[in-house]
Amino acid sequence: HIIYEANGKVREVRPVGRYTSSQPGDAHREGGGANGCVLHYSVRGETDA
Repeated sequence: HIIYEANGKVREVRPVGRYTSSQPGDAHREGGGANGCVLHYSVRGETDA
């Protein structure tokens, strides 16, 4: 699981099995690198609308 900055630079590489929770932030991309990956997201908005 690789997190890329908006300009394409690698921000962080997360190992298999790592779970994280974070505050909203700037734009970025996430991907699996050369071998691919499966990502599970749980996204919550600020309101129920």
